[in-house]
Amino acid sequence: MAVAVLLAAVAILERSPSRISPQLTASIVAEQFCLPLPSEAKVPNDAAINNAISVEVPAVPPRFENEASRVILVKKGDVVRLDVQSPVEGAVGVHGLSEIAPILSGSATSLTFRAIYAGRFPLHFHGVDGSHFELVALHIIDGTK
Repeated sequence: MAVAVLLAAVAILERSPSRISPQLTASIVAEQFCLPLPSEAKVPNDAAINNAISVEVPAVPPRFENEASRVILVKKGDVVRLDVQSPVEGAVGVHGLSEIAPILSGSATSLTFRAIYAGRFPLHFHGVDGSHFELVALHIIDGTK
């Protein structure tokens, strides 16, 4: 059993991006970390936005996980738009709720989705340098209780 687990871990590491790999691009990073977006979380382009939140990726990653995080309260069912600006290339996304979107150095992107689950959902940044950290956390509350 332990050998099977070790072989599976090696296979995953062989497919993982290197922290020093210069050939990574924002699009490749987004593809590698992308999870299927639940259809219930998708919203039409003309949907009314309940929460518009601006977030900036730091030029230097935080030294410790959650060091720079803030928590934003959102109601379940709300439509959320996260406007993200970044001085560095990578990809951003709310795992389980939004697409993972590539972002180029010095540019911005927006993620729009419906908050379909209650709980804590981090907005993560995946850098082309292999960095991975939380920018903010969405705390989604069930407004029906």
